[in-house]
Amino acid sequence: MPCNTHGMNNQRHNLQSDSHDDQSSFALYAAARLVVQSYRPYLDALGVTYPQYMVIQHLHRGGPQTVTQIADKLYLDAGTVTPILKRLEKRGWLSRQRCTDDERMVFNRLTPNGHTLAIEGAKASHSALNRGRLREDWVRPLVTEAKTLLKHLAF
Repeated sequence: MPCNTHGMNNQRHNLQSDSHDDQSSFALYAAARLVVQSYRPYLDALGVTYPQYMVIQHLHRGGPQTVTQIADKLYLDAGTVTPILKRLEKRGWLSRQRCTDDERMVFNRLTPNGHTLAIEGAKASHSALNRGRLREDWVRPLVTEAKTLLKHLAF
């Protein structure tokens, strides 16, 4: 049976004729996936994954925190964050310290090498946006809307 591939290449990037138009989540999913993908070359050069990058940046800005605090702020499950923290600790970018008042609480903090990595990693955001030819003045309102959406969706 012959295949009709006429116009197939144009369908890949034509959202107006996409069969997913009626699914608002598809556009959000696809955009998020492509944004994360735009970071890959920069994060690969640093030796970190996108989730590791997010944890490092969060701890750099927010200081020492527990697994639960990190998971809540990054909208992740604690079971997802724990292996990330263990890998960062193994690489020497993070240390874990029990609270002296309550030994059940473990605070995760960046090491000096972790802070250096966070500073280098912060450049990835700017580079990734430029690679995607996205202007900050265009992206800023989208980020604001995404944060509003997260607040409404998070329980």
